[in-house]
Amino acid sequence: MRTKKLYPPTIKHIYRPAITHCLSCQTRLRRCLTISQRTVVTLQQVVRVIHCAYRCPTSTCPDHQRLYRSAQADELALPAFTFGLDILLWVGHLPLREHKTVDEIHLVLTQRLAPLAQSISRREILFLFEAYTAL
Repeated sequence: MRTKKLYPPTIKHIYRPAITHCLSCQTRLRRCLTISQRTVVTLQQVVRVIHCAYRCPTSTCPDHQRLYRSAQADELALPAFTFGLDILLWVGHLPLREHKTVDEIHLVLTQRLAPLAQSISRREILFLFEAYTAL
């Protein structure tokens, strides 16, 4: 059985949508659920992300079922990815523009993540490159 990766104490960010009132009835939105709670590793920091969703509390409102999300939380990382979009773009850039191999990317990225006390596997780099090419 795989063990869960432990992260050092991180900065905690709670993301809420920029819109605070329903677009249809102008009622103040109310928090209804947590979309995700995860750790995101970027090139600058390790962040504990709590992404909250809000909904109109008025049951007669036509947009009652619409979920309001934070755009900032969505732009940090792809769904189900631990590493941020900045690392994903960087991993995609190196082999295509600078013709780096996976081993060279792994070495450079390991050095970049060392001050954050983080590491990355070669297989994770391949996953990130596949996601980059899919985008």
